[in-house]
Amino acid sequence: MLRKFNSFIEKWMALVTPTCLLLGVCFPDIAKCGLPYVPAVFAFMTFAGALKSRFKDVANVFRHPGSLLIIMLLVHVVIPTAACGAGHLFFGNNMELITGMVLEFAVPTAVVSLMWVTIYDGNSPLSLSLVVLDTVPPPPTMPFKEAFSKQSTQPCRPL
Repeated sequence: MLRKFNSFIEKWMALVTPTCLLLGVCFPDIAKCGLPYVPAVFAFMTFAGALKSRFKDVANVFRHPGSLLIIMLLVHVVIPTAACGAGHLFFGNNMELITGMVLEFAVPTAVVSLMWVTIYDGNSPLSLSLVVLDTVPPPPTMPFKEAFSKQSTQPCRPL
């Protein structure tokens, strides 16, 4: 029974995710009841994804770090820069909104990507390595990304 439900959810995940997001936005009073469970669910998803990887596989990712470095560059430089540019293009001088967009795209995303990689049988060791590495840069780099997004007189450029 549980396997059938899991198979159904995995098959329709691209529809389930936006539907749940929409329901959460439309019914915030009901959705906030699940807020205390979010960290536990993400911890479980990370743990379940990690079970598919061996330490040897993760070590191999660090021996050949090309993909890992490209993804980190995309996540922490390219995407926040694109968010800053889009913010300036669409929202002009609304610095609070632009800063929010940059910070939204600058936070760690690897745990969610591990979920998708696990569902679609991707490279779990690479994704797990991202989870480990992606928890380090955000705290010290967030102030720089916030300051970067507030430079309204200069065009957006990488840090």
